[in-house]
Amino acid sequence: MTKKARFKAHLQTLDKIGTMMTAMRNLSFIEMNRVTKCLATQEKMNAMIQQIGIDFLSSYPQLLAQMEVVESNVYILIGAERGFCGGFNDNLIRYLETHLVHHSIKNPKIIIVGQKLAAKMMDDQRVIQVIAGPNTVDEISNIILNVINALTLVFTEFKLSAWNIIFNKKIKTRVEATVKQPFIEFKNIKKSDFKIPPQLNLSDQQFMIELMNQYVFFMLYSLFYQSFFAENYNRANHLDSALERLQKKVTCLTHSINLLRQEEVTQEIQNIMLSTQIILEEIHNEIGS
Repeated sequence: MTKKARFKAHLQTLDKIGTMMTAMRNLSFIEMNRVTKCLATQEKMNAMIQQIGIDFLSSYPQLLAQMEVVESNVYILIGAERGFCGGFNDNLIRYLETHLVHHSIKNPKIIIVGQKLAAKMMDDQRVIQVIAGPNTVDEISNIILNVINALTLVFTEFKLSAWNIIFNKKIKTRVEATVKQPFIEFKNIKKSDFKIPPQLNLSDQQFMIELMNQYVFFMLYSLFYQSFFAENYNRANHLDSALERLQKKVTCLTHSINLLRQEEVTQEIQNIMLSTQIILEEIHNEIGS
């Protein structure tokens, strides 16, 4: 295979890679648009549930003791299921380690969401369970159920009731990791000034259980939506940068192929001129003889 043929074959390979990367980037934009619509509604529902909880607990101060928010060594890390998302998973690992040191957390128990994050923490003995992460926004509902089931098992086995979630979110033009401690919104609620508490169709205890169940679901949806948006935002930016580098390689390779083609043309012209000169010399010799 000639040098030009090798270059052409490499150029075709780069074109195929570029087509795949463009398709992946476009899918990321589609998922970002879809999750944006979901997140707007979810945030409104989240705020409503939190306000109902605050109003309810302020009227039933005897239940506030059950809402005590304590430090926990159980951590859910919401990572990426797929690759090409830059430092998305590394953000979570760095944040986790800093958080554990800052809060002097001993023997943390980690539940990982996302196979790519799990691969980075494959040898980490602190990981107690791995759950597949979402590839599309439609998969988030089932994954939340899997997370709740995993938490139930952990709470039963280790006699725990508190937990934390570390996830990525987009802040302006950056993606940053942060931690969410569930029920923190209900800490230090002041007693209501109203003398008569809200009328309930359930017992106050049962109402609180149902309300907190709803709170957990809405909170998890919000965090997963934020994380999934940040993941696809990172992936789109990462692929944009990769496509720019790929285009530079394509341009350079195309230039090299054109130079080789020019060299071939020049060589052909030289060969024709040489052949012409030889023929003319032979004709001249025949005439002279």
